[in-house]
Amino acid sequence: MEQNPIKYNIYEYIYYMMDIDFYYVSNRTLDNGLTRNIININPHILHSYEVIKKRNNYWGIFLRDKDEIIGNTMVAYEKEDNIDFLLLVSVYIDDKYRGRKLCNALVEQTILKNEMRNKTNLIKVVIAGSMPILKCLLSVFKEFNYTIKKYKTKSENIQILQNIRPETAIKIEQSNYENDIWQTLFFEKND
Repeated sequence: MEQNPIKYNIYEYIYYMMDIDFYYVSNRTLDNGLTRNIININPHILHSYEVIKKRNNYWGIFLRDKDEIIGNTMVAYEKEDNIDFLLLVSVYIDDKYRGRKLCNALVEQTILKNEMRNKTNLIKVVIAGSMPILKCLLSVFKEFNYTIKKYKTKSENIQILQNIRPETAIKIEQSNYENDIWQTLFFEKND
């Protein structure tokens, strides 16, 4: 897949300036330097790490900058009505590192790892009142040529999904935020 050269250069610059490393973690992986020489670990990130290490179908990408783990994704392979999908459980960036497009980088690495594992082309995400994460996801999944889908009926039948546009997802999220309702979206890889 050809990436936008301007975005790619910006990401490369960010990674270079911050000394960023990505680590894949599952219950079968060794630390391989992830936790070596870490000053302290954010409790949210530590919790994700512990969950992943205890569960068979969970894995994640962890983001390290020098002597600090600054973010992570946590995902799980699940099945609903005989349809396999990857559930994006969480995306987390430490507060002091937000606003640097690191969410995009973490989600990109997570998508790439899922595509390498070749288990499913369907990714489920539950948006819980956060426009920044929604915009991050929409941007990255568009870059990787995924279609946005949502449940077609209120009964949440995964076998009946409908395509929606990014603008529709944003509009739904704006409405949901006011009513404290979570939005479930699916992203499916286009061939």
